[in-house]
Amino acid sequence: MQGASRGSLLKVRQELDTLLGSGTDTSALGDELFAVSGVLGSSASLRRALTDPTAEAAKKAARAQRRRERAGAAAPAKRLRSKAAATPNKRPPRPRPR
Repeated sequence: MQGASRGSLLKVRQELDTLLGSGTDTSALGDELFAVSGVLGSSASLRRALTDPTAEAAKKAARAQRRRERAGAAAPAKRLRSKAAATPNKRPPRPRPR
């Protein structure tokens, strides 16, 4: 993993540990995570948009929210939006092969 990805993974794991230790409903959290992974798994364009290091975090968060709201699940959208906004934009864009 690249440095930014490694840092993001560490941040998400720490937040997950905090949630699990705070009495969060683990069943609901699991449902939310599966819903988010389902949306990400079904949309290559959304995955590209959310992982684009040149995109602004606010735009990533807004796109994630719109996508989840269209799918009919506002609660997971909040978590997905916060994760998208927390994704660092550290790497410069790579030239795309033609």
